[in-house]
Amino acid sequence: MKKSGQHPCHNRWKEDVFKVFFKEAVESKGAFKIIDKATGELIGSTRFYDYSENDKSIVIGYTFIAVKYWRTGINSSIKKLMIDYIFQYVDKIYFHIGSTNLEIESINLNNSIKYSI
Repeated sequence: MKKSGQHPCHNRWKEDVFKVFFKEAVESKGAFKIIDKATGELIGSTRFYDYSENDKSIVIGYTFIAVKYWRTGINSSIKKLMIDYIFQYVDKIYFHIGSTNLEIESINLNNSIKYSI
């Protein structure tokens, strides 16, 4: 696996560290496994979490995309699907994005999302 410098947990690519992320994702019951339908390959995962009934909000984050799929538009497609779906149930969506993530613009869906770091 290739290490990434964008995420705040710089050693998450190590199996023992990633297992913690994976375990939390499964336990959250809001995680999605993303599969390439053409090849059957695992693209990655993402999830909804921290739903607030009072604020009618939810967070999208903990997105992991295989290096092969970086800069292909898949992350924007995934986020658009999630946004289109969840806005049926909430009024606000927050994104959990690491402060060192230099690729933030790649998921901004043509500048339609306002965010702060």
